[in-house]
Amino acid sequence: MVMPTSKIIKKLKMFNTKISKDVFAKRLINIGLTNFYGDKKKVAVVYLTSPFLETWTYPRPNETNIKLIVGALISKGFLVDIYDFDYVGSFNANDVTPYDLIFGFGPCFDKLSDLFPSARKIMYAVEMPPWQMMSAEQNALVEMHDLGIKVNSGSLRSYIYYTDENFLRPDKIIAMGSIFNKTEIQKRYSGPVEMIDCSVSTEILNYEKNISKSYKSFGWIGSDGATMKGLHHILKIFKEMPDLQLNLFGLNRKDEKILNFYQTDNIINHGFMNLRDQHFQSLIAKQAAIISASYSEGMQTSIATGLCLGTRAIVTQQCGYISSDTGIVISKHDNLEHTLCDYINKKDFTMKSADVIAIRKRYSAETFYKRILAQLD
Repeated sequence: MVMPTSKIIKKLKMFNTKISKDVFAKRLINIGLTNFYGDKKKVAVVYLTSPFLETWTYPRPNETNIKLIVGALISKGFLVDIYDFDYVGSFNANDVTPYDLIFGFGPCFDKLSDLFPSARKIMYAVEMPPWQMMSAEQNALVEMHDLGIKVNSGSLRSYIYYTDENFLRPDKIIAMGSIFNKTEIQKRYSGPVEMIDCSVSTEILNYEKNISKSYKSFGWIGSDGATMKGLHHILKIFKEMPDLQLNLFGLNRKDEKILNFYQTDNIINHGFMNLRDQHFQSLIAKQAAIISASYSEGMQTSIATGLCLGTRAIVTQQCGYISSDTGIVISKHDNLEHTLCDYINKKDFTMKSADVIAIRKRYSAETFYKRILAQLD
């Protein structure tokens, strides 16, 4: 039986954690240290230290996921050190206990792999490989330039978190996404690639079976980097279809200027809303579909959020999902308008309760934890 997520995270808080003073706590050591005397396996988790140093009232999925991963490693008998992906502090072999496993990504993953060549290495891919992302960003920049839209350089992500070398070193890759993501990874990596779904906080998402759908109302749930999420494609379509309504949630203020090119009465910017807010959940549940035209994702968690609230999705294949009876995945951005019109004409907006229940289980933190446990073997 898998321990409930809340208990896993609560248990992590009780572990003795010593924060190293170098490089502003970009390294945490000895998580999972107990009064037990004897040999313990040692693992370096290369991700971010911030989820263990700060307390968020409403943590994002990636912050919960890394705690679940660390909890899984501790349950496997590991003593855990956590590094920021870009950690540049001491890597003296005399200063660091040899690792049995190195898990994560980024430049620090490469450095630790060099320092401990005999350690098992598992690369954790939560976004598309950097070469695909860079190509996607270049295509998006050309499109935005042709439209006269200036792009905020801070929204570009390729080669920030992942390196090409990350995909050469591991014994295994655990990746979020669909077969599209796996195929891209296998262009440069011949080892085993295990796919895993993202997780969302299903315990706070209140699914209502008989909620009435607004068949002319659609939602976009975003975050930073609207450029890479292809929002301009969606805005253009809805500007040309004034009888439909587009509701924007989570549009970063730095990206709001894109609305200046498409602002019409049928496009409503709701700003950031709390995921726990019942008004927000009700709005999402009433949408005919959640739409995304992203160019590059590992697995877009906002889509899973909509599905768990009983709302179908219309997304590009780069979002990390596959077509099913709960959503539509399109292969090209140019197909979005035709797909949207066809979807409206069919008027099949309501998901079956059994499908929603299955989806909520699939994207739950408990399922994520169970799958991570299995893939660490």
